Amino acid sequence: MKRIFFILLVFICGFFSLRSQQNTYKEVFYYYAGEKIFLTERTDKVFLKLTKDVNKENLLSSINSDNHVRLSSEIKQSESLPDFLTLEVLETKVDNISSVIERYKANINVVSASLVLQYNGVLQGLADEFVVMLKKNTSYKQFQNLLSAYHCVIVEENEFVKNQFLLSVTKISTLTALQLSNLFYETELFEFSEPNFIILNAFNSNDTYFNNQWGLKNTGQYNGTSGIDINAESAWAITNGSSNIKVAVIDEGVDLTHPDLQANLLSGYDASGNNSGGAPVWSTDMHGTACAGIIGAVKDNGKGISGVAPNCKMIPIHVSTSGSGIPVDWAANSIQWAQQNGADVISNSWGGSSPYTPLTNAINTAINSGRNGKGCVVVFATGNDNASSVSYPASLSSVIAVGANTRNGQRADFSNYGTMLDIVAPGVDIYTTDIQGSAGYNTSSGTAGDYYANFGGTSAACPHVAGVAALILSIRPDLTQAQVRQAIESTCTKLSGYSFSTNSNHPNGTWNSQVGHGLVNAYAALQAVTPAISGPERISCTETGIYSSNISGTWTVSSNLQIVSGQGTSSISVRKNSESTYVTRDATISIGDVTKNIAIGPPYVRSIDGPGIAGNGLYYFAPNPYFSSSVASCEWGVYPANTGASSNHEIVQNINNYMGVKIYKPGTYLITCAFISPCSGSQTPVYKYLTVTANDLNTTSAMAIDSLETVNSDYLETNDDSARDGGNYSVATGGSKQIKVSFDGDLSAITKDIVDYMLINPVSGAIMTKGKIPSTGGILSFDNVPAGMYVFMIDTGNKKPESFKLLLR
Repeated sequence: MKRIFFILLVFICGFFSLRSQQNTYKEVFYYYAGEKIFLTERTDKVFLKLTKDVNKENLLSSINSDNHVRLSSEIKQSESLPDFLTLEVLETKVDNISSVIERYKANINVVSASLVLQYNGVLQGLADEFVVMLKKNTSYKQFQNLLSAYHCVIVEENEFVKNQFLLSVTKISTLTALQLSNLFYETELFEFSEPNFIILNAFNSNDTYFNNQWGLKNTGQYNGTSGIDINAESAWAITNGSSNIKVAVIDEGVDLTHPDLQANLLSGYDASGNNSGGAPVWSTDMHGTACAGIIGAVKDNGKGISGVAPNCKMIPIHVSTSGSGIPVDWAANSIQWAQQNGADVISNSWGGSSPYTPLTNAINTAINSGRNGKGCVVVFATGNDNASSVSYPASLSSVIAVGANTRNGQRADFSNYGTMLDIVAPGVDIYTTDIQGSAGYNTSSGTAGDYYANFGGTSAACPHVAGVAALILSIRPDLTQAQVRQAIESTCTKLSGYSFSTNSNHPNGTWNSQVGHGLVNAYAALQAVTPAISGPERISCTETGIYSSNISGTWTVSSNLQIVSGQGTSSISVRKNSESTYVTRDATISIGDVTKNIAIGPPYVRSIDGPGIAGNGLYYFAPNPYFSSSVASCEWGVYPANTGASSNHEIVQNINNYMGVKIYKPGTYLITCAFISPCSGSQTPVYKYLTVTANDLNTTSAMAIDSLETVNSDYLETNDDSARDGGNYSVATGGSKQIKVSFDGDLSAITKDIVDYMLINPVSGAIMTKGKIPSTGGILSFDNVPAGMYVFMIDTGNKKPESFKLLLR
């Protein structure tokens, strides 16, 4: 298993009291946002920055002949030396360490030599550079005087931020870049002055083999848990993404000619100055191509894989040095370039440094000013150290911090967690694109090497979330980055085995320190932002209906409605136009391009449901569609119209639009029903014949459920849509007071492994019984429920529960 993470190394000189064969640490610091950030010196590691024209043979010969150090990683004969090397100190006596540092500082092939520093358990370092930003009242002459006094030179003024300079410490200086950054800050001439940390092995990757995209659709393959995925297929039914949306992939560059990526790649940027256009530069630059495949590999092209947002475009940005390093000023420049060049989403599968003001500023600028003020959605990986704190920059509250989960729905054992974690996404055994041929992770030759089956870590999790953000913006480019974030976090799947609760620092729903808001759910997030109008399907002719939308615009209504209040807001109140007279009328409510069809007043009764036989000649009837009597009342009739206990029949129950009639003599009866409408107008009654034999009147045993009908939950009207949200279910009668529930069709639409059900008395509203049933179905028994008319509700986790009208007899 391979882990790749931020390593930052800082040049420190000096002598320290040490014991032989022990690691003794000393704390040093730098200033960040006016506060001291403390680092720990490691005396067992030395970091070297090499010259551009390094003599490989000469330097390696010096290192190999040095009995006090050894290289921390193998250098192959065929490879050129990277920009930086880390040496392991074999004996940590004070004289040995100081002599090692001084010896390599004096080497003609070395720019600087320093002890390695540690921050929150992660190694980090510095060479000869630090970054400053002049205050408005600081003159350039004051700046030049400082540079001259302390033997520093200007490397460059930042191309994105005015008055921000990268400085280099010359070899004749007696102070280190860390010490000088503090000294410059303490003059109070600068907004900030901080070391330019070098990020080595910055890319959060954890490699184990797997050969299927379970993260997009988990069917339980390879002992995974079905449904533990980002629900991509359902999301694609809404959108595959828009070519107008751009995702910046800040990483080790992307293979620009990869057949599964090329169509979705735009012109990129190379922060390293090698003019690669966003392509890999070094032989170790494999990470970015893997991340890009997760975001935007082309779908339905007959080859390879599909990205989460397969129709969106990607901006490849190369930010690494040889040896997989990232100078943090390059990282800051890359984010500045991305937001200035049209990135909607910025995906960062790297992290682990101590805080750095130019990088924090670049991120905040993208979030606050990107997308013409709507803000870029900035996503970061949390790190792979199994640490209880999230690595920087993922630890910034302004970004979406993404941890990794397994295909069984647990936090991956390497994934960092804690108070700043926001969500998790698939990060183990991810199948994705690779550098073509044998140059990538997969060293197979030819096209067999174009894909990699064991990419993992929070590096793999981060681009899943970036892809979901791109899908959201594809249908709602009007949203701010905060609204996109809310949609993603508030719709996460709550993973079993974790307790979620409210947390003031994470306002977008319940949260858990191990898995954040839960597993990102692309389909649910898209549903949350899909333009829609919510509100009742019907209002009576005397009531006011309230309607809301998740888009802005001017509301319009049909002529038989009037807007009472709320025009210009996201929610309006409407009622029937006072000039309209009718029993039932269709009406429309619109905002933007979205229209909702509603009805005014009670519906016409289409038929009568029944008989529901309770035994001993007792029969139950209900109007179809069913209405609560609080909306309108049903006037029942039974003919012949003889009443009383000694007559042919007796109405024994007429509550909430259900009627129970007791039949005393065999014969044929006419049952009628018409709504007494509070609106003007009337309805011709509907009718049903009931034939009763002498044997029927002697029935005393409980009988099976009868008259099952699919209805919706608003007014229990007939729903003729056979392909409902939770898949197709059927309800069939069983034995005495039993029903069999089964689920047909595409079960991926059912978002719960265990489906909730409830049996409700519609007269009193009381819950007669409730429980759970597996999504595979089962038989339910209601033997302890009295005979009568009930509502049976099933909740599969999609939209509103499905309801059935049941007669127990």
